[in-house]
Amino acid sequence: MSKTNISTAIICMPKGEARDAVRAALAAMNVEPQDILPSRAELAKLVKTLHNHTNAVAIIDLAGVRHAAANILALAALLPDPSARQRIALTRGHCGLWPTDRTWTQELGFADLYAQLDSISLLAESSGLLDWVARITGVAPAQHSVLKRQFDAMQIKPDYSSQRGRIRLATGLTAEELCAALLVHVNAKDRTYNFKLYPNCFLGKEAVDWMTGEYAVTRDGAVRLGAALQELGMLHHAAHEQMFEDEPFFYRTELSATTQRMSPGATLSLLKSKSGVIVRDRSYHGITYPACFVGSHAVDWLHAKLKLSRLDAEIMLNRLYGFDLIEHVTREHPVQDGMYFYRFVS
Repeated sequence: MSKTNISTAIICMPKGEARDAVRAALAAMNVEPQDILPSRAELAKLVKTLHNHTNAVAIIDLAGVRHAAANILALAALLPDPSARQRIALTRGHCGLWPTDRTWTQELGFADLYAQLDSISLLAESSGLLDWVARITGVAPAQHSVLKRQFDAMQIKPDYSSQRGRIRLATGLTAEELCAALLVHVNAKDRTYNFKLYPNCFLGKEAVDWMTGEYAVTRDGAVRLGAALQELGMLHHAAHEQMFEDEPFFYRTELSATTQRMSPGATLSLLKSKSGVIVRDRSYHGITYPACFVGSHAVDWLHAKLKLSRLDAEIMLNRLYGFDLIEHVTREHPVQDGMYFYRFVS
């Protein structure tokens, strides 16, 4: 097959507003969008397609291809050509996305990893996906006014009902930016309740106080912002028992200065090494769960080997959970520092 210079973007995303917005944005840039199915066969053919289209890129939603490639490592194995991976951008929207997550994605050979894509993020000046598409395909960068006209013409409306949309509408920030601001401005410290110590927590009520003072939101609106962060896995109740409320309950962010310097890939390699956390068959209530480890044991291991606090160890394990590299054996909840069983996702 002869190579072609048509500017093309191959899209592997679930049907919905996000894919429609990406397609509309690409069309506004005179880049031809082409959808492919999230199957192993289609993904395997992607390498040849990119080789034959010199001005082509691909955009893949990690959650959308989970049945074909369980996680980012499985996807990298399915796409073994490094030159092809350099023209593939990944996206995920169900959890926080931090700089070291993006760095590790690039170390695996992919172009970058982006948070949820929708008309809101694509219109935001901080969105880098369309600039990357323009650079690789050789087209002019997207203009805000042109994008907006395209979205209007295709009747693509901003989805402010999503967690990230709610945060953007109320604060003008990304979810990650709001989480980082919250960590700076609330009084996170060690607290006790019923004689039990909960390290590095803040009060829900104090977080609501700060958000109502900083942004034009009511107290109920601030609760919805906190709930949005919680739904995205960026904030949790200290005992994993409560949704975010305007009450003196203890909460923590899934963010710390220490974990922001740590690579998910390096942490995973250490955990899975011969001297890593013990993986074996375990039983609970008469049911055997093969090849799993205990959440608190993994926290113990990271605490002992990497000198992390137990909170930072739990945060790093949940970073791996966000990449679908770790899962609860019955897929009931994220990683917790307790007697819960988890497995590495191969």
